[in-house]
Amino acid sequence: MIEHVMTNRELELLIQLLDTEAQRLPQEIHHTDAWEFKKELQKRLQTIERLTERFRQRLAELRPRAEVAEPAGRGDRAQIKNR
Repeated sequence: MIEHVMTNRELELLIQLLDTEAQRLPQEIHHTDAWEFKKELQKRLQTIERLTERFRQRLAELRPRAEVAEPAGRGDRAQIKNR
């Protein structure tokens, strides 16, 4: 398992980028005529939604600990693990 360290700001940016893509994809899916490509876009949207939810949960878990347990400036690191 590979472990990556991201700041909370980086995690927030990643969530924003995923949200933007998730908002854009339904229109692209709707306007796509090729069935196989449409299925791939739908899978992509589902993956983006799952990732976004995981990252939001992780960020929510980190914020309370960072505010209570970490010294100033130390609570902005997020541990993201590949599964």
